[in-house]
Formats: sequence, structure tokens, C-alpha cells
Amino acid sequence: MVRQELAEAEAQDAGKLVETSLNNHVSPSVLIACGMDIEAEQRALKVEAGKIWEHSQDHQHTKLQLRSNALQRKISAWSKVQQLYTPGVMALCNAEEHTAAMQKMPLKPYTLML
Repeated sequence: MVRQELAEAEAQDAGKLVETSLNNHVSPSVLIACGMDIEAEQRALKVEAGKIWEHSQDHQHTKLQLRSNALQRKISAWSKVQQLYTPGVMALCNAEEHTAAMQKMPLKPYTLML
């Protein structure tokens, strides 16, 4: 339903000769649709990962790792295009990564020389 509405809106813009695309290969509606596909793939991968246990066969672990690697490449490519349309998201992601990294760092006592 969402995809259809996006495609119809894009077709209307094209009919009016309104250019909303910042990339020659990825329109805003394609970016959103691809993002939805990636989210679905992430959910499916999480389900599959939950089915594999420590003593599963090597080919099952390998298959899961290959899917994870491919998904990570898709996310990286999608993120690069996303930066064109929503540049502020990158700043939010960087801030979130910084906060997460700071939370992982152990606190070391520091003697204050007062």
C-alpha cells in the first residue's frame, strides 16, 4: 500500500516535470521502499539467527554469516544514498555511535590533585 502510494506520487511528479530526485538511480520513493526491504531482511535474519544454536552445523553458521555480510553491504549502500536526502541523519547516527562507545568504555579512577 505504501509502496503503491509512493510510486503514484512519483508518477504524478514526473507528469508535471517536477524533479525530486537527488540521485540519478534512486528516487525518494525507491529509497524508502529499499529501506523497508532492508528492515524486513533484518527481521528475517534475526529470526534465522534465533534458530541457530551453538552446535549447529558449520554450513548453517556460514550461510547466516554470508546473509549478514550481504545485508550489511546493502545497509552501507543505502546509507550513502540516504545522506543525500536526509543529511541530518548522519549527525544523529554519529552522535549515537559516540554515546554507545562512551558507555562501553570502562570508567577508570582518576586521582585529582587538589
